[in-house]
Amino acid sequence: MPRGEPMRVRFPVRLLQTMCLALFTLGGSASAQWIQNGLPHQGYISCFAAGRTGLLAGTDGGVFLSADSGATWGQINTGLTDTHVDAIAVSDTTLFCGTYGGGVFLSRNNGAGWVPVNNGLTDTHVSTLAARGTRLFAATWGGLWISTNGGGSWAQVTTGLGNRFVYAFAANGPLLFAGTWAGVFVSADSGGTWTPASAGLTNPWVFALAVSGGKIFAGTQDGVFLSTNNGGNWISASTGLKGKTVLSLAAGGANLFAGTYGAGVYLSSNSGLNWIPVNAGAGNMFVRALAVSGTYLLAGTYFGGSWRSTVPDLFASFTSFSVNAGWNLVSVPRVPQDPSASVLFPGATPGTFYRYANGTFQQVAGLNTGEGYWAFYDSPGANTISGTKFTSASVTVPTGNRWVLVGSLAGSAPTSALTSGPAGAIEPGTVFGWNGSLYVHPTTLEPGHGYWVFVNSPCTLTISSSGANAAGAEEAAGIPLETHRR
Repeated sequence: MPRGEPMRVRFPVRLLQTMCLALFTLGGSASAQWIQNGLPHQGYISCFAAGRTGLLAGTDGGVFLSADSGATWGQINTGLTDTHVDAIAVSDTTLFCGTYGGGVFLSRNNGAGWVPVNNGLTDTHVSTLAARGTRLFAATWGGLWISTNGGGSWAQVTTGLGNRFVYAFAANGPLLFAGTWAGVFVSADSGGTWTPASAGLTNPWVFALAVSGGKIFAGTQDGVFLSTNNGGNWISASTGLKGKTVLSLAAGGANLFAGTYGAGVYLSSNSGLNWIPVNAGAGNMFVRALAVSGTYLLAGTYFGGSWRSTVPDLFASFTSFSVNAGWNLVSVPRVPQDPSASVLFPGATPGTFYRYANGTFQQVAGLNTGEGYWAFYDSPGANTISGTKFTSASVTVPTGNRWVLVGSLAGSAPTSALTSGPAGAIEPGTVFGWNGSLYVHPTTLEPGHGYWVFVNSPCTLTISSSGANAAGAEEAAGIPLETHRR
């Protein structure tokens, strides 16, 4: 069977007949997972850093401190002659901030007062800071600078790095990594000398670095790349995220978060193998900074302030389900941000999504919540869809004697949750699922799966959340597939 076209299916009850074009409507809503938190500055949020007494935020209005994981903030700018803060670093009890034109400032009293520490620093446009043992690194427009005495004096580092602009730092054991516009560089001598470590990177613009479980992740203009051998080589880890510019990365336990330019926040719970958007309620999609603080994730945006969500809320915003090798009947169990089939089902073979209408299978690129579709997978796996829940979906069928492909909700629901108005329009015994090789009579409608149903008269079909979260599916005896190949 050509992968580009789905199977023609002969059902045991009736042959497929013309299915009318249907109008699906949704009901219900979910609470927002993101809320704008108490940071009084609503401009540019450039960075977050974990201090001894709370979370620090660098903004174009100075430095702010929160002792309650970002619920409330206080401004701590005394002594700052430049309040455009692009970077913050913490070394034991000492705070450092890097500014847009005023260089580096130091505070030994938790931000109650700041003093400049720029002796030898000839470029005072500081974009990134990092503290590593007794060493402090400052990335400027003109290259990288190092201080070995707490900012008392600075010397420029040129060996192997030149004057390349450094966007991000990360450390993995004794190694220090720098993300630049020319790829990744690594230092094994505390930043004294640097060597390229970009093999496999298809995009050299590295805006963010993160380390999780010994793995190194790089955010680029083309998604995320992963190295498992300290930069010896990189592979793309961007399924669901590829093509998007990643400006920030944050690791929290087994989870990795990516902030993008224009597409919001993405989440991966499998080391970057798959990414899903988690943006319900977010008011700004340009995410410059991310931080995990306790059970909270904070996102700093371009001119949209800071936003906060709990990590459990983010996980509650998506639905995962399994897929088989070969053809699958699938559906969209949540209202997604992007309805593109390639985004919602990134593991499926491109160009193999079909709906059934007017007696034929029609190839589609965008998917509607509430409908069912055929999709082809080369291998079995899992799929995850992010979005808001809906409590019901309805389809209007204006004529009788029609097969209809319907979708599912975000939770399991008994087949009795699929009803018709007027009652009796659903032909008894004609709700069918597909298990990869056989048609089955399901007792539950499972999230992410699609189902055939035959109606004998004009009606409105409704899938309701009443009865959702029922026990797992029990399938009746399989019905062998009869197909015609095109």
